Amino acid sequence: MYDSIFIFLIFIILYYKWNKKYYILYFIFLCFPARVLLSILAKIIQPKYLPIMGIFTTFISISFFINFIKYKKGFFGSYVWWNNYRLIHSFSYAMFSIQAFLQYNKAWLILFIDAILGLIFFINKYFY
Repeated sequence: MYDSIFIFLIFIILYYKWNKKYYILYFIFLCFPARVLLSILAKIIQPKYLPIMGIFTTFISISFFINFIKYKKGFFGSYVWWNNYRLIHSFSYAMFSIQAFLQYNKAWLILFIDAILGLIFFINKYFY
């Protein structure tokens, strides 16, 4: 079931061009759920596997930081209003990675808070 949902979402991305009117859909159906699922995975994973997840999130943290420094465009090549927030996301993922390497079982809270912060930034941008 999740495979079909994922394929459908990929189809939406490939079918529609990156456009302002689709920012909301991309965030609601891709970005935010991916971040929440990552935090849920960090919560349910056994602590002995957290360092493996920490390696993965270290790369995410580095990519957020590089994108903050070098690029002002998003994944689809359009202007990103959230570029300044990339530094916050980079710091959050780095903090999670450190705690994951230390096998701290509450490290998932950092990713969850980061997802909620992203939601707050998004709501502030598009609905206020």
